[in-house]
Order: sequence, then structure tokens, then C-alpha cells
Amino acid sequence: MTILFAATEPQSFDSIGSVNSISTAPQIDTDYSRIGCQLASANARYLATLGTSQTITALGGEELWLHGRIWISGNGGAATAPFFYLRDTTGAATGLSNTTPGIRPMVQGAAVGSGIVRPATAFGIFDIRIHAGGIDYYLDGLLQEAITSNLDGVTFTSIEIERGASQVVASEIVLATTNTIGLRVGTSVVSAQGSDDAMAGDFTSVDELNTDDSDFVSSLNVGEQESFATTTLSPTGTQLTPIAVAASARGRQGTLSGGPTDFDIFVTIGANRFVIGGADMPTVFGAGSVVVANQNPATAAAWGAEANDIEFGLVSKA
Repeated sequence: MTILFAATEPQSFDSIGSVNSISTAPQIDTDYSRIGCQLASANARYLATLGTSQTITALGGEELWLHGRIWISGNGGAATAPFFYLRDTTGAATGLSNTTPGIRPMVQGAAVGSGIVRPATAFGIFDIRIHAGGIDYYLDGLLQEAITSNLDGVTFTSIEIERGASQVVASEIVLATTNTIGLRVGTSVVSAQGSDDAMAGDFTSVDELNTDDSDFVSSLNVGEQESFATTTLSPTGTQLTPIAVAASARGRQGTLSGGPTDFDIFVTIGANRFVIGGADMPTVFGAGSVVVANQNPATAAAWGAEANDIEFGLVSKA
């Protein structure tokens, strides 16, 4: 399995319209998440542009699995009201729509299938398998509908969560190349200063519950490092078998001529630092950059208990 994206908090996404965060059950599972992505008005949207677009083909046998815990208040909407989907290069949505009489698959902008009626206020864990021959839709691990459609050669560019007629709260969002049924996203958050402290500001500048772009760490020189200790996974790591570690950081370019313009994200394991991904910073604060390590970079093998005891950090670069 390759995890392409994993996030649960609003800071990891770009947003359009009236959006908010929420920290209460049952809208989120507070054993796993501290906040989730709330869409507060019609046509509000969270989106995450994929670092590398993903194409599925019959010849290659590629699949994409989109996973998320979704709470819905109300039931119904327009015939083609998307709410949890992938967008392709044509702009069309493939995933799920929240329609009358309930949840229905959506393939390239068209709601298809019979749909299931959901209670007026309900949550569920959704898994959407998208492959060259169509789309399969699972709710709480059980197949609801399998739709045949020609998606051979379609290239997908972003993950999106949208509100139609009903309020939506999303958390524990995952995009992977194989079956995501049974996956959960446990959140580990900044709790103390790490072993690196070269940038201006410290861990208290990045530990807010909600997005606060007035408070940040900053770097004037290329190569400065700042790292942070984090809380243990929620729930504890012994209750989870780690599949991947994802880190999210939100930032922008400064105004200093000749100063850093981007950053890499690293993890510290033992006394060693390992870069797991980078980001091209915009000139204004926008979506967070999410990077994923599918293996422990210290061993090039699967993650173990050490996934619950690592520092995350940033290093500035030109």
C-alpha cells in the first residue's frame, strides 16, 4: 500500500466559502482527532491539490481509494450535489454525492446508482474505490454499490469535500493506491520544542488548535532548522499498526530579497534527521503542505512503535 495523502485538520487543506473547524463528537471521533473540517454554508469546499496527479488505466491496473469519516446533518440535495470526491483534469467530480433520497455514487459529474437513505444526522466511514472499470462505494466497510463506468485513462488532480444542501464535517481523510477499509488517522500535535531551534519563534508559535496566520516561526537564512516534539498518537500507538506517517505544515514566502523561499519537512529519529518531503511556498498563506513517509526512513522498512516517538521539523531552503 502507498498512502498518497493523509490529513484530518483544516490547516492541511485550502478552503473556499464559509468553513470552520469542530472539536466535538459525534461530528469527529475524539479518540483519533482533535478537530475536523466543518463546511458551514452551501457550496463551501475544502480541497487538497495532489502533489503528483494520479492516472488510472486498465492496462496498468491502477486503483485509487479515497477514505474519510464524514458526518452529515440532513439528507438530500440537488441531483448532482457532490460532497466527497476526486476532481479530474476536466474538472469533473468522481466520488459521492449527497442527494435525495441519500448518498449516491458520482462518476465524472453525474450521480448514478440507487443511493441509500441516511438518517437525518449521521456519520459513517466511507471508502471509495476508483478504477478503470468504475467506482465501488463502501460505508463502514460494507459494499453499498458497484458502478460500471469507463474511467480508463482519467487523471485525478485533487481531493475535495463540499457542502450541498446538508452540513458536512470531514476528518481522517486518506488517499491510497490500495484498499483503505479499516484505516484510521490518529493525530499527533506539536507539544514542545524539539532539538532544533534556529528559526525565529518556537513551538508556541505553531501549536494553535485552529489556523492562526499571525503566529509562526520564520527563517531569514537558507538551512535554518526548527523541530518540534509532538504528543503521542491518539489513541495510543499500541492500538494502531502504523502504515505511514504524514506531516502537514502551512507557510508562505517572506519578503526578504535573497532569503529562503521554500522549506523541507523532516523527521528526527534518534539523533538523525530525514527529509520526507518539501513544499513550494506561495506568496500568501494557503493550503498546508502534506508529505507522507510510507516507510521508516531510518530503516527503509515498515513503521513500528517509533512512529509514536519522533520529532517533526522544517528546514528552510532557496
